[in-house]
Amino acid sequence: MKRCYRHLVKKTGTGRHGLQRLSNGDWNDGVVIGNIPPEKHREIQKEGESVLNAAMAIFSLKIYSEMLSFVNESELAEEVLNYSDSQREAVRAQWTGKWFRRAWLTEDLGWVGEDQMWLEPQPWAIIGSALKDSEKKILVQSIDELVRKPSLDSNKT
Repeated sequence: MKRCYRHLVKKTGTGRHGLQRLSNGDWNDGVVIGNIPPEKHREIQKEGESVLNAAMAIFSLKIYSEMLSFVNESELAEEVLNYSDSQREAVRAQWTGKWFRRAWLTEDLGWVGEDQMWLEPQPWAIIGSALKDSEKKILVQSIDELVRKPSLDSNKT
């Protein structure tokens, strides 16, 4: 586990917004592949950041920190928890007022998810405690209006 954590922090690292790097994709490689011209992929590997990866890191690193505490690795537990907290702050900064952005690509390409909600990071932001209670309500309403209700309506035909 320590090796995985070190890889996440040192090798993958964070970008200019403090979010985990996107590399060549994350859970949904469609953020890059098929969405971005191939000649931009290398630049995105260097600069891109994933709100999804950061939100998942908040949740998983908190659990890892607790595990480390159980085995008396208090110094590393504190380091991991601090890193998790830094990811929480970086994710919070991506709140649009209705949902979280999905990813930062490059200076030229900007943000994915500025005008359209991508569902993947939203529940991870909730379980990672990246929201105030009032924002949780707004996010759940946005998911309901933009994802659940249209899906239910499509089943009526």
